[in-house]
Amino acid sequence: MPESTLSGPELALQQLGQTPLGRYLFTSSTLTRDFIEIGRHAELWGRRSRLRLSGKPLLLTELFLPASPLY
Repeated sequence: MPESTLSGPELALQQLGQTPLGRYLFTSSTLTRDFIEIGRHAELWGRRSRLRLSGKPLLLTELFLPASPLY
């Protein structure tokens, strides 16, 4: 995450504690997604999204483990 993203209200990203990152991001009214890429390697699926939080860049990469319960 670029250091410039961690300024203003987004400084709260450093203090999430037990709060899931997705909950913080996807309940934010300032979040936009301008790119998404989905891929698969064997049984492992992944997704990479370029997000903007208050106009500031954030690259989010997610892996979906095959043995995990439904998300």
